[in-house]
Amino acid sequence: MSRETSEEVGKPYGLERVCRILEYPRSTIYAQQASAKVMTLFPPRRGAKPKLSDIDLLAAIRDDLDTSPFTGEGHRKVWARLRIQRTLRVSRARVLRLIPAVAPSPVPGRSQPARRNDYHRSSERHVGHRRHPHRDGGRGLGVGVLGG
Repeated sequence: MSRETSEEVGKPYGLERVCRILEYPRSTIYAQQASAKVMTLFPPRRGAKPKLSDIDLLAAIRDDLDTSPFTGEGHRKVWARLRIQRTLRVSRARVLRLIPAVAPSPVPGRSQPARRNDYHRSSERHVGHRRHPHRDGGRGLGVGVLGG
């Protein structure tokens, strides 16, 4: 009714006036309009539209990961295979953005796998130097150069 025009003036009534006369809250109408909008998997992209849509690229990434004999591959390998073997020219950042939808991290809450030689980040206190155990960094914990 708010879009109908008045016969006397020729202008639309307006939502505020219609809601006031009908004693209906405007917030309810706005909430109904917001819930009627369709939610998409990915928000619409700004700028120029790519030649390959996100849905098609997602299918290509999924197919590439399924045909690969390895598990837990990163976005760089997937991007390189898409570019070289399938001749799909997409940016590495776009592949990085879409990969979590296809292959989530193997450990919950961790975006990258643990490093193999992660001795610097452990909670233990390391005594001495790793390659040269006789060097203790001047703490006086081991045998020094002068035989101390």
